[in-house]
Amino acid sequence: MAQLSLTEVSKRFNVNRTTIYRAVSNGKLSRLSNGLFDLAEVIRVFGEAPTAEAAPVPEKESKLVEVLERELLFLKKQIEQKDNQINHLQRLLVAPETSAQRPEATTCNDTETPIDQAMQHNETPYEANSNATKQHDATAQNDTMKQPKKRGLFDRLDRGLKAFLK
Repeated sequence: MAQLSLTEVSKRFNVNRTTIYRAVSNGKLSRLSNGLFDLAEVIRVFGEAPTAEAAPVPEKESKLVEVLERELLFLKKQIEQKDNQINHLQRLLVAPETSAQRPEATTCNDTETPIDQAMQHNETPYEANSNATKQHDATAQNDTMKQPKKRGLFDRLDRGLKAFLK
């Protein structure tokens, strides 16, 4: 005598749990003393359990499945190719050079810039660079007099920067 739990009856016979509880409360179905259901009793009330045969798939859905399977295979191949390409490119990359490999990268440049000199004399960087800026402005004015005026974005940006620095 096979015994089934409430969950097993619900799954095997495709019956909602509330339907089973209703059958028990109406007296149509009885439980054993351990709370399980007798298989013969359940078959008498709910009929034979549906077989686990696969339902026939309509032709339209089977074609869709075939198309999706082909697309999935294609995408898997693409991912594999991209992974191979990434691996190949990573092998081609050269490790960045460190300062230990390039001792000249750690050497110090002993030439001082006008800003460095200004910092030694407690001047602001702008004050130290003012002479250099004035010379640059004079050179730029001479250059603009020689060339026809251009009203490009870079020229406007240059004029605005010069005005800001004055």
